[in-house]
Amino acid sequence: MSDKINNKVVSGKEKDITKMKILSVIRIILTFLVVFYLKISPAMKIILIMILDGLDCVWGKIYNHKKFCQTKEYQIIDKIVDTISYSMLLYYVIKNKLLHYTELYLLIGLFTYRLIGIVTFLSTLNRNFLVYFPNSFIETILLLFLGYHGIHKAIITTCIFIFKIIVEHSMHYNKKYFVGNY
Repeated sequence: MSDKINNKVVSGKEKDITKMKILSVIRIILTFLVVFYLKISPAMKIILIMILDGLDCVWGKIYNHKKFCQTKEYQIIDKIVDTISYSMLLYYVIKNKLLHYTELYLLIGLFTYRLIGIVTFLSTLNRNFLVYFPNSFIETILLLFLGYHGIHKAIITTCIFIFKIIVEHSMHYNKKYFVGNY
């Protein structure tokens, strides 16, 4: 399906890419407002960030094609926006000294580990790297703010990491990008 805009044919995929770019900017702005201006608990901030992350492909189906979220274009922008959002959250937590330094080291380590995976993915466009470097940052920070400490923290963090490898595997491992015309 395509439309003519200013005598230019615009495909459904181009429309979806435009929607994605607009939603990405909105998501970054909303994340900034949630993290730095919304006067709620850190756990609620994290939950709102998780909801914002899923608005386009998880919670709402806003794209013209149901497989748009599997395209290379989507995956690249989504990983960049995730990184920006998580960077803001990590900065906020560090700046306000909201966690013990050992917990901060854990979060910085998880964030850096995923960042290595994202940079490698962006360099190679091989989605398998997203499996090798799973995103367990957001779930771990949420659990820390929900009060899991000591041995529980170690056990739960390990379980999250394993769970996220399984999730990332199902989403990315040996997956071909959807490149169909629509």
